[in-house]
Amino acid sequence: MASMMKAWLKGDDAPLALIALAQGLLLMGLYGLVENGLWPSESPPWRLLLFTVILVGPTLLLLGLGPAAGRARLGGMAAAFTLLAALLAYYAGAQALPPSMPPPGLSGSVGFLFALLLLIAAFKALMYMQHFASGEPFSYSALFRWSWRNFLIFVLAWVFAAVFRLILVLWQVLFKAIG
Repeated sequence: MASMMKAWLKGDDAPLALIALAQGLLLMGLYGLVENGLWPSESPPWRLLLFTVILVGPTLLLLGLGPAAGRARLGGMAAAFTLLAALLAYYAGAQALPPSMPPPGLSGSVGFLFALLLLIAAFKALMYMQHFASGEPFSYSALFRWSWRNFLIFVLAWVFAAVFRLILVLWQVLFKAIG
Protein backbone atom coordinates (compact mmCIF):
# COMPACT_ATOMS: atom_id res chain seq x y z
CA MET A 1 0.00 0.00 0.00
CA ALA A 2 2.81 2.43 0.86
CA SER A 3 4.59 1.71 -2.43
CA MET A 4 1.36 2.40 -4.33
CA MET A 5 0.99 5.73 -2.50
CA LYS A 6 4.60 6.72 -3.30
CA ALA A 7 4.11 5.82 -6.97
CA TRP A 8 0.91 7.85 -7.09
CA LEU A 9 2.55 10.89 -5.48
CA LYS A 10 5.35 10.78 -8.08
CA GLY A 11 2.85 10.70 -10.95
CA ASP A 12 1.16 13.57 -12.74
CA ASP A 13 -2.15 13.09 -10.91
CA ALA A 14 -0.88 14.08 -7.47
CA PRO A 15 -0.90 17.86 -8.09
CA LEU A 16 -4.40 17.58 -9.57
CA ALA A 17 -5.70 15.78 -6.50
CA LEU A 18 -4.06 18.28 -4.15
CA ILE A 19 -5.47 21.24 -6.10
CA ALA A 20 -8.95 19.69 -6.05
CA LEU A 21 -8.68 18.94 -2.33
CA ALA A 22 -7.55 22.49 -1.54
CA GLN A 23 -10.34 23.94 -3.68
CA GLY A 24 -12.95 21.79 -1.94
CA LEU A 25 -11.71 22.71 1.53
CA LEU A 26 -11.63 26.43 0.67
CA LEU A 27 -15.15 26.29 -0.77
CA MET A 28 -16.39 24.44 2.30
CA GLY A 29 -14.78 27.00 4.60
CA LEU A 30 -16.15 29.97 2.67
CA TYR A 31 -19.61 28.42 2.54
CA GLY A 32 -19.48 27.89 6.31
CA LEU A 33 -18.52 31.53 6.85
CA VAL A 34 -21.37 32.75 4.66
CA GLU A 35 -23.93 30.40 6.26
CA ASN A 36 -22.94 31.52 9.77
CA GLY A 37 -23.25 35.20 8.84
CA LEU A 38 -19.56 35.97 9.31
CA TRP A 39 -17.50 38.49 7.35
CA PRO A 40 -17.98 37.76 3.63
CA SER A 41 -21.73 37.31 3.99
CA GLU A 42 -22.11 40.98 4.84
CA SER A 43 -20.20 42.27 1.81
CA PRO A 44 -21.34 41.24 -1.70
CA PRO A 45 -18.13 42.50 -3.40
CA TRP A 46 -15.82 40.48 -1.17
CA ARG A 47 -18.06 37.41 -1.17
CA LEU A 48 -18.21 37.35 -4.98
CA LEU A 49 -14.47 38.02 -5.22
CA LEU A 50 -13.61 35.12 -2.88
CA PHE A 51 -15.95 32.68 -4.59
CA THR A 52 -14.53 33.72 -7.97
CA VAL A 53 -10.92 33.23 -6.91
CA ILE A 54 -11.65 29.86 -5.33
CA LEU A 55 -13.64 28.63 -8.33
CA VAL A 56 -11.72 30.08 -11.29
CA GLY A 57 -8.04 29.66 -10.38
CA PRO A 58 -8.00 26.01 -9.36
CA THR A 59 -10.46 25.04 -12.10
CA LEU A 60 -8.24 26.57 -14.79
CA LEU A 61 -5.28 24.70 -13.34
CA LEU A 62 -7.18 21.42 -13.12
CA LEU A 63 -8.35 21.63 -16.72
CA GLY A 64 -5.15 23.07 -18.15
CA LEU A 65 -2.29 21.21 -16.50
CA GLY A 66 -0.62 19.04 -19.06
CA PRO A 67 3.02 18.34 -19.86
CA ALA A 68 5.55 19.60 -17.36
CA ALA A 69 7.16 21.93 -19.94
CA GLY A 70 4.15 24.25 -20.13
CA ARG A 71 3.03 24.11 -16.50
CA ALA A 72 4.82 27.25 -15.32
CA ARG A 73 3.60 29.25 -18.29
CA LEU A 74 0.02 28.03 -17.85
CA GLY A 75 0.16 28.69 -14.11
CA GLY A 76 1.19 32.30 -14.72
CA MET A 77 -1.56 32.82 -17.29
CA ALA A 78 -4.13 31.20 -14.98
CA ALA A 79 -3.04 33.48 -12.13
CA ALA A 80 -3.35 36.56 -14.35
CA PHE A 81 -6.83 35.54 -15.55
CA THR A 82 -7.90 34.76 -11.99
CA LEU A 83 -6.75 38.21 -10.88
CA LEU A 84 -8.70 39.83 -13.72
CA ALA A 85 -11.80 37.76 -12.90
CA ALA A 86 -11.44 38.66 -9.20
CA LEU A 87 -11.33 42.37 -10.00
CA LEU A 88 -14.40 42.03 -12.21
CA ALA A 89 -16.14 40.05 -9.45
CA TYR A 90 -15.45 42.79 -6.94
CA TYR A 91 -16.82 45.38 -9.36
CA ALA A 92 -19.93 43.29 -10.09
CA GLY A 93 -20.48 42.73 -6.37
CA ALA A 94 -20.15 46.43 -5.70
CA GLN A 95 -22.75 47.12 -8.39
CA ALA A 96 -25.17 44.56 -6.95
CA LEU A 97 -26.15 46.70 -3.97
CA PRO A 98 -25.03 50.01 -2.54
CA PRO A 99 -23.02 49.65 0.69
CA SER A 100 -25.76 51.33 2.75
CA MET A 101 -28.32 48.57 2.02
CA PRO A 102 -28.29 45.21 3.82
CA PRO A 103 -27.05 42.48 1.46
CA PRO A 104 -29.67 39.77 0.83
CA GLY A 105 -27.27 37.96 -1.46
CA LEU A 106 -26.38 37.84 -5.11
CA SER A 107 -29.47 36.04 -6.22
CA GLY A 108 -31.39 36.80 -9.34
CA SER A 109 -29.98 38.23 -12.49
CA VAL A 110 -26.70 39.70 -11.18
CA GLY A 111 -25.31 36.44 -9.83
CA PHE A 112 -26.57 34.33 -12.73
CA LEU A 113 -25.30 36.69 -15.42
CA PHE A 114 -21.93 37.06 -13.76
CA ALA A 115 -21.56 33.29 -13.45
CA LEU A 116 -22.58 32.74 -17.08
CA LEU A 117 -20.23 35.42 -18.41
CA LEU A 118 -17.38 34.18 -16.24
CA LEU A 119 -17.93 30.63 -17.48
CA ILE A 120 -17.78 31.73 -21.11
CA ALA A 121 -14.72 33.93 -20.51
CA ALA A 122 -12.91 31.16 -18.64
CA PHE A 123 -13.73 28.66 -21.38
CA LYS A 124 -12.29 30.96 -24.05
CA ALA A 125 -9.26 31.95 -21.94
CA LEU A 126 -8.46 28.34 -21.08
CA MET A 127 -8.41 27.36 -24.73
CA TYR A 128 -5.85 30.09 -25.53
CA MET A 129 -3.82 29.37 -22.38
CA GLN A 130 -3.52 25.68 -23.23
CA HIS A 131 -2.54 26.50 -26.80
CA PHE A 132 0.18 28.99 -25.83
CA ALA A 133 1.46 26.77 -23.01
CA SER A 134 1.86 23.86 -25.43
CA GLY A 135 4.39 25.84 -27.47
CA GLU A 136 2.77 24.97 -30.79
CA PRO A 137 2.57 27.63 -33.50
CA PHE A 138 -0.75 29.46 -33.55
CA SER A 139 -3.43 27.65 -35.54
CA TYR A 140 -7.19 27.63 -35.42
CA SER A 141 -7.31 23.86 -35.74
CA ALA A 142 -5.41 23.55 -32.44
CA LEU A 143 -7.79 26.04 -30.78
CA PHE A 144 -10.72 24.03 -32.14
CA ARG A 145 -9.22 20.83 -30.69
CA TRP A 146 -8.61 22.45 -27.27
CA SER A 147 -12.11 23.91 -27.32
CA TRP A 148 -13.79 20.56 -27.92
CA ARG A 149 -11.56 18.83 -25.39
CA ASN A 150 -12.50 21.33 -22.69
CA PHE A 151 -16.19 21.20 -23.62
CA LEU A 152 -16.27 17.40 -23.40
CA ILE A 153 -14.45 17.43 -20.05
CA PHE A 154 -16.94 20.01 -18.75
CA VAL A 155 -19.98 18.03 -19.92
CA LEU A 156 -18.62 14.71 -18.63
CA ALA A 157 -17.83 16.28 -15.25
CA TRP A 158 -21.44 17.50 -14.98
CA VAL A 159 -22.76 14.07 -16.01
CA PHE A 160 -20.55 12.43 -13.38
CA ALA A 161 -21.74 14.92 -10.73
CA ALA A 162 -25.39 14.33 -11.71
CA VAL A 163 -24.98 10.54 -11.50
CA PHE A 164 -23.28 10.89 -8.12
CA ARG A 165 -26.10 13.15 -6.91
CA LEU A 166 -28.67 10.62 -8.16
CA ILE A 167 -26.93 7.85 -6.24
CA LEU A 168 -27.02 9.95 -3.06
CA VAL A 169 -30.73 10.68 -3.53
CA LEU A 170 -31.46 6.99 -4.13
CA TRP A 171 -29.52 6.08 -0.98
CA GLN A 172 -31.53 8.64 0.95
CA VAL A 173 -34.79 7.13 -0.27
CA LEU A 174 -33.53 3.62 0.47
CA PHE A 175 -32.51 4.47 4.03
CA LYS A 176 -35.78 6.28 4.63
CA ALA A 177 -37.65 3.18 3.47
CA ILE A 178 -35.54 0.91 5.68
CA GLY A 179 -36.21 3.11 8.69
